[in-house]
Amino acid sequence: MRYASTEIATNSDLKGDALDRLIQMEEDAKTYLEQAAIKLNLTACGFHRVIRVARTIADLEQSENVTRHHVGEAISSRNSANAA
Repeated sequence: MRYASTEIATNSDLKGDALDRLIQMEEDAKTYLEQAAIKLNLTACGFHRVIRVARTIADLEQSENVTRHHVGEAISSRNSANAA
């Protein structure tokens, strides 16, 4: 279990530096997220929310690492929710 030695129970509990320490994100996914954050003018809160949602999508796909695909899905989900 990824969070076994922590007080974190779910991805939504991840805050601050725990995001960096506990989420393994591929380099191209990080680059994609940084570019999207600039283009979409994401706040820090929005940026972190995308990471948490991407981690959840990766979990559903049983992927150890967060990939560019997972980040794209999380951003798409965010944009769909904002359009509604």
